[in-house]
Amino acid sequence: MYQYECKWLTPINPCNDLNKYADYESELYKIFRKMFFIDKIYFNGLPIKVKTSPKYLEYETSFVHLICKTESANPKDVNDREPDFRRAERLHWIKPIIEHYPCSEKCIDCDGLLLYEEFFNGNENRVRTKIFFPKEQYIIILERRKTYYQLITAFYIEKGFNDINIKKYYKKYNEYKRQGTPLI
Repeated sequence: MYQYECKWLTPINPCNDLNKYADYESELYKIFRKMFFIDKIYFNGLPIKVKTSPKYLEYETSFVHLICKTESANPKDVNDREPDFRRAERLHWIKPIIEHYPCSEKCIDCDGLLLYEEFFNGNENRVRTKIFFPKEQYIIILERRKTYYQLITAFYIEKGFNDINIKKYYKKYNEYKRQGTPLI
């Protein structure tokens, strides 16, 4: 939830009428296209790219992943996802969160943006950067490639998982801060 007044993060963009979900999805797609194909996003001087195939209808894989979730045993199947309104209404947060890391604002009761890195599945050739915004229960996951970052995902941490996951992300952030290198 938008629990305090962040100086640079805009409010969520909810779907106010489920009968007009197609229009809402179209609006979200315009935001996605603008962020990643028109204006572009950079992190540590490198562009951030999204997965474009396979396509689901006319949409890129990453777009579907950023506004939907899976409830199935096969989370990689883009055709087996359902809308996730918490993800969708925060889609436009990806760019400002990345661009504001590290956050220089000193908002009351806010730890700012926390970053840590992990080796993906213990593979030292695949480093995932996680930008965690605890106050908004939001996380963005990027993976470093040679000349760019791949956006893996971004999502709202649901209330049911809140305590466990928030503590887990804080713990990993503190381990990374102490260690100074990607976590295994």
